[in-house]
Amino acid sequence: MVLPRRALLAALAAALPLTAGLPSAAADTAPSPTASGVTLTAPAPLTGTAVGQVVVHVHLTDPSGVTTEARTFAGGDSVDGTVSPAPLHRTCPCALLASGGIDPQAAHAAVVGLHLVSGTVQDGDWTGSAPVTAAQAGRWAVDDLVLPGGALVPAAALAGATALVVGRDAPVLSIGALSRTPVPAGSRVLVGGRVLLGRTGRPAAGLRLAVWTSPLFAAPPSGPVRYVRTDATGHYAFSHTVRGDGSAYVLSVSRVLGDTVVQQAQVRTSWLVTPVAARGTLVGSRVVVTASVPALRSGPAELQRLRGRRWTTVAAVPVVRGRAVLRARGAGTYRVLLPRDREWRSGVSGALRLSAG
Repeated sequence: MVLPRRALLAALAAALPLTAGLPSAAADTAPSPTASGVTLTAPAPLTGTAVGQVVVHVHLTDPSGVTTEARTFAGGDSVDGTVSPAPLHRTCPCALLASGGIDPQAAHAAVVGLHLVSGTVQDGDWTGSAPVTAAQAGRWAVDDLVLPGGALVPAAALAGATALVVGRDAPVLSIGALSRTPVPAGSRVLVGGRVLLGRTGRPAAGLRLAVWTSPLFAAPPSGPVRYVRTDATGHYAFSHTVRGDGSAYVLSVSRVLGDTVVQQAQVRTSWLVTPVAARGTLVGSRVVVTASVPALRSGPAELQRLRGRRWTTVAAVPVVRGRAVLRARGAGTYRVLLPRDREWRSGVSGALRLSAG
């Protein structure tokens, strides 16, 4: 997923800590760093699982000396759709990079910390790099610089700071349930997939992948980050406990270089069966049906009545602590339905034939 550049910069700015906000009044009158000679260099063409570096070079001048400061950025979820297992910590000055790549699994943004390589802090050259893969092919650009004191960088200083990353036969990640689903809450499901090179179809063997769970697609991990490695045929597998409490609704498998996610695939864990037990009474014309479901199951319970050959919903109430009491009028055949939600498959009780006498 690739955001427009303005949205990218806004997301990164929102990720900065409060201590990295607006400059102080004293900083308004003090000299601020001036950037020039901004360049971006791409690696040689990348094939398959090869890794290269995009290198940023900036010349910074400041009579009082360019200072460095630690910054924390969001773990990628607000930047371009990929989710990192932890926030990104960088020592700035920093460069914010973005690309026009089209691979839906690849990350198309990066935060690069810069360090002094020649000259002085008053007048010197700063550089930094970010890892890229064949999946991240596309034209990369320096979108902005994060300088001490919140100094602004004119757009003209960044003009032309682009580089074309060329990638061929990039790997494609897959992930899904390998064992049979749906299963009861608390069950272990074998999860895995295969990594194949997109053009030749050859397996990507020995590739190290990070796996974790989260409650949403754009959310940090809700549990430990684990690592697996593809075998000679490109396959990988791991065991996952399906709890049903909403904390592990999404499973992510990612290729991580350093602390940077470069490629990612995700899947919804809608793998839980919903057993529904129901009993009912008919007093006069009043029908009362009590349904019992797993304690972690939430959402509405629907009371349905059989009319001819069709089931029609006649009442609905929320499930509270695994129980729902539904009411209707009139003798007939009833059942209780729980519709499918994010984690749970739909469930239905047996038919209840309620008649007078």
